[in-house]
Amino acid sequence: MRFQPLPVMTVLAVLSVFILISLGNWQYTRYADKAAAGTLQEAGLRALTVNVQIDQDNPRPVQNVYGAIDSEPVWRRYVAAESYEHDGWVLVMVGATGGPQPVPLTTTDLPHQFVERYNQREIDAFQKNPFAAANEPENNLWYWLDVRRMAERLGFDEAPVAVLEPIEVTIQNSDQLDKVRRSLNPYAFGADIDSLPPERHFGYALTWWGIAISLIGVYLAFHHSRGRLRYRS
Repeated sequence: MRFQPLPVMTVLAVLSVFILISLGNWQYTRYADKAAAGTLQEAGLRALTVNVQIDQDNPRPVQNVYGAIDSEPVWRRYVAAESYEHDGWVLVMVGATGGPQPVPLTTTDLPHQFVERYNQREIDAFQKNPFAAANEPENNLWYWLDVRRMAERLGFDEAPVAVLEPIEVTIQNSDQLDKVRRSLNPYAFGADIDSLPPERHFGYALTWWGIAISLIGVYLAFHHSRGRLRYRS
């Protein structure tokens, strides 16, 4: 067997294969972690049904937080509320609208109370995405959920005791508000569980590994076509 590798091509090929295999291993790790943690539906079984009440005699502005659900850009709506289960006020997500701009809404447009299955999130559980735009508290627009600043905007001296995220959320079409759908709310579960199923990560891992194997095949075929790889002397 005779093999005369091209130096530059060989270095680039080795680096590329290493990166592709690393990406595949990372996706497989995500698959294994999610498979162990369970799906959104399974995690939702641990949620508690909570009755929250909105003080419509002292209305406070609805806060709109940008996000994504089912790969669709949405504006999530949060309001200040009270519940019998909490000693202090809570911040509650009460729905969402799809589209590039939030639909104007006041507290008096909402029901007096909501009875949903909620997961309780700590107020510091929401971290800023480095690519997020700057929040606009004066317009009640938030590109990441800054709970403490939102409490100031709502007129409270203290932060809420918790953020209540519903397991399922109602999403209204911004152009047709009577057109609604129900969807699982990935913000109820934190970073360890999201809406992408484990099987999708396994598929991504196979894709990256497949590309790495294909690259090795192209590398060897190219050298063979140039007479630099011969299996017989």
